Amino acid sequence: MKFDGQSEAEIIENARNEITRTDPDIIVTRNGDLFALPFVYLKAQKHKINFNLNRDTEMKPSHLTSVQAGGTTFFSYGRILFKAKMQKLYGRVHLDEANTFVFDQCRFAGLFEITRLCRMPLHNSVRASIGKCLSSIQFYHASKKDILIPWKPWMAEDPKTFRELLIQDRGGLVLEPLPGVHEHVGEIDFASLYPSIICKYNISAETLNCGCRKETGNRIEGLDLHICRLQDGIVAESLMLPLDKRFKYRDMRDKTDDKLLKQIYNERAGALKWILVCCFGYLSYRNAKFGKIDSHIAVCGYARKTLLQAMHVAEQRNFRVIHGIVDSLWLSKLGTTKTDYQELCDEIRSETGFKIVSEGIYKWLVFLPSKTDCANQVANRYFGCFEGSNEMKVRGVEYRRGDTPVYFKLCQKQIFEALSKCDSAEELRKVASTECVQIFHEFASRLERNDVSPIELMITRRLSKNLEEYRSKRQLSVSATSKLAQQGLKLQAGQSVSYVISNYRTAGMNRAVPEELVENVRYDSERYVELLGDCCATVLSPLGVTKQMLLLRSQSLL
Repeated sequence: MKFDGQSEAEIIENARNEITRTDPDIIVTRNGDLFALPFVYLKAQKHKINFNLNRDTEMKPSHLTSVQAGGTTFFSYGRILFKAKMQKLYGRVHLDEANTFVFDQCRFAGLFEITRLCRMPLHNSVRASIGKCLSSIQFYHASKKDILIPWKPWMAEDPKTFRELLIQDRGGLVLEPLPGVHEHVGEIDFASLYPSIICKYNISAETLNCGCRKETGNRIEGLDLHICRLQDGIVAESLMLPLDKRFKYRDMRDKTDDKLLKQIYNERAGALKWILVCCFGYLSYRNAKFGKIDSHIAVCGYARKTLLQAMHVAEQRNFRVIHGIVDSLWLSKLGTTKTDYQELCDEIRSETGFKIVSEGIYKWLVFLPSKTDCANQVANRYFGCFEGSNEMKVRGVEYRRGDTPVYFKLCQKQIFEALSKCDSAEELRKVASTECVQIFHEFASRLERNDVSPIELMITRRLSKNLEEYRSKRQLSVSATSKLAQQGLKLQAGQSVSYVISNYRTAGMNRAVPEELVENVRYDSERYVELLGDCCATVLSPLGVTKQMLLLRSQSLL
């Protein structure tokens, strides 16, 4: 529907009439829980319009008295997060794209899969955290076995000496990447290794170090831990179905030529992937009813052993290990083909008992150095180009981050496209110093001429505290948040603010302008050129082009 030239009252009435006419089962909004629906309800009250999105019209709209009310701030995995209060509709489902994880990642097919698997109402599952989904599955299996679900987690970590703790709690195996540009590198990856370990070895809080007799076959090698074989663990049992379904969806996706079915299978498998990825961390979560730190330690122990077995098999076949992290290996051997890697995967699977697949062979692969110590490589920051398809795989750089300005992502994308045409390390360095530098100059020139929309330069940051708790107002995010507060919109800790840098070197609240007030604002072109230099140097510095070289040459041309 188009609402150009209409008044607020006309827009609301037309929207109500259209919803009444189409009678949708599901209404999808953007930021509907926190702002959109409460705002529309308040405007409808102002204009004395009966605006009720409930299909059951006898139920009054559950609108908020203020568009800022409702929601909770919480701490998770080292970050402060914010969750808006749910705006529930009676008789139909309301999905808020800004207050969801599963729907945002896997759309409707993935959402329906999670809803059925976790046995939760649709409007709850779309907003549920992965931890809540895991708990729901575990509670279902516990109730089927007539196991009383504890009100609070009751199984504490087993007492350990300092030496025992040092030996047991070592996490996953991570090898530091070999520096430089690597050619003809193959990547192999265990499929859902951690949930597979949990299911295969029956790992759960109640099965680990239980009171039954310690049998030799139940002990974990290298750790003073044992697993009970006389009972099925709740955690292991709850993961068997999603693990099996994910493998089957992936097989069905690979076997069909129907594009629509491929998409559906991929979304369903993707939704299950997030549950399986998080199940390991949930073992040690303080609120997990069937979690226990020792279960976490046991899974890591088996994972280290499995990756070491895979490394030994690869080395026996004369592969050189370039890098390894938790469940993946990067290997190099001249003259290898896809068939060689498939044979290697088959042998590793036979040796370890876990499914492992070849992700492909890179023409070249670059591991990026640490930003704080350029002498060391970072395990999860790299980019490379696959043979044959010239498809790029990028991890840990600005192009993959959600808080990076769109304009910067576009610049990095063009640089990756230029590099993807190269077939060797020598070509990479040549293209980096010529074509890629030229790409930077073109983007920097547009910034200098103020020829870029401020919307494309938006930087997004999450607030770690409430505004009044910040001592200094010099932070750009705090400056932008303060401007919003002056206009009556107060953000809470955990919420995100998007802003454009207006005057970086000044003091006070004029350093940044929030997205909501960005109209007719002139951005700080000098600061954005510096930031663009950082962004491009992330990719180009391992290829011999530093930030200083980019900025010096850029200044001489501008």
